[in-house]
Amino acid sequence: MSDEQKEYCSCKLYIRGDDLDPHQVTTLLGVEPSEAHRLGDHLPYPRNHKDAGRPSDLIVRTGTWRLDIDKEKQWSWDAAAQLDYWCVFLTSREAVIRELQARGYDVMIDCYIDEGPVVYVDLSTELMRSLANLGVALKFGFYDWANLQPDKD
Repeated sequence: MSDEQKEYCSCKLYIRGDDLDPHQVTTLLGVEPSEAHRLGDHLPYPRNHKDAGRPSDLIVRTGTWRLDIDKEKQWSWDAAAQLDYWCVFLTSREAVIRELQARGYDVMIDCYIDEGPVVYVDLSTELMRSLANLGVALKFGFYDWANLQPDKD
């Protein structure tokens, strides 16, 4: 891997549901989300847009509460380390996770990985068992950013 291209992984916790109340989820989990929206909210324009932060015409299709791992860890921890972190986080709040699921909310971890043409993810049986016992889904997106860049010819 070249010095210019760094490995990057971002595993995020999502809680979703049509009648999701982000404030209730925040109160139950005891942590502020990275981002949260109710069904029907207008998504804000992104930071790089001239109207950044203002409501856009895009409407949220399902209530969403998201929590990110801090930026430094996204660059220094691989997927297994980030998933271990989430297992500890979720296990320490198992009763709350079960309550959220009983309300009909989906709880999942979404992993975005940009590590080059070949990605190797080693998930221990213990980690998979922990997530399964909690009823937490795991989703992966694998990308090779170098191959997504336009040719510079």
